[in-house]
Amino acid sequence: MKLIKLFALSLFFGQTMKAQDVDQRTLKPSQELLVKYSGDYIPSDKDHNVLIPMSIVLNDGFLYRRLENDMDRKLIPLNNKNFVYADGSGRKMEFVFDTKGNVIHVILSRPDGVYLLKKTK
Repeated sequence: MKLIKLFALSLFFGQTMKAQDVDQRTLKPSQELLVKYSGDYIPSDKDHNVLIPMSIVLNDGFLYRRLENDMDRKLIPLNNKNFVYADGSGRKMEFVFDTKGNVIHVILSRPDGVYLLKKTK
């Protein structure tokens, strides 16, 4: 509950939640849920000039953001659908579901803006 309040306050006051603020022992989405998040994502039409396609991969019980020609970036869960980058950059991802429980988008929040990527597989 303390973490949820901290996250809500950080959103309200515009503060960036960092990986070191997260108690990793208490936050562990199920393996089934992590598998649902894994896949390829492409930028929306309005964001294709700013972003490149990315993959979310599952390795040793953790999600990683993978880009071509870049090292994988570990994602730390804040709850079952929100993650922060473990590199301390303040970037966040929120996975979006359809009414059938399938992941359809990820919302990427970075210091330079908020972007939408569509899951393709």
